[in-house]
Amino acid sequence: MPRYIIPLFFILSTIIIITYTFSDIWFGNDHPKIYLDRDRCSECGMVISTYLYSVMARERDSMEWLKFDDIGCFIKYLVDNGVKSVDKVLVYDYIEGQWIDGFKTYYIKVDPAKIQTPMSSGLIAVYNRSMAYGIAEEVEGEVYTFEEIVSLAQEDIEFLYLGEVSN
Repeated sequence: MPRYIIPLFFILSTIIIITYTFSDIWFGNDHPKIYLDRDRCSECGMVISTYLYSVMARERDSMEWLKFDDIGCFIKYLVDNGVKSVDKVLVYDYIEGQWIDGFKTYYIKVDPAKIQTPMSSGLIAVYNRSMAYGIAEEVEGEVYTFEEIVSLAQEDIEFLYLGEVSN
């Protein structure tokens, strides 16, 4: 066996391991994954069992990623800690099934009897504006921007947990 085979194998193995380890950062996916039925919500401590209503937010100071099982838990965290405590927010698009920018999405407040979320906030996220209004009309909900939903929760935190939606 040629002498260069073992060093070549070692070098190729190292390259593969490094590429796998840093691929998310190098290729633009700079957020962690949520491991369903294992990761816990940073606000309420519940195990995250679905992506549909989940949120990942990066703390500005520590650069630590927080994970939330319900958009309502995330909004409560912002009310308690301030909006400027996070610099990146990813929410799961209810329709498209992918992570989207939480600062630029539309939030739909729905009666939890119609769409059950883990903490009964009745909040879902949709990136596309026309789809958000279409869903809201279908389920008799209200559409809000990020700023609007945080502002409403700051005024009255119970807004996150009341089943009724004012039309």
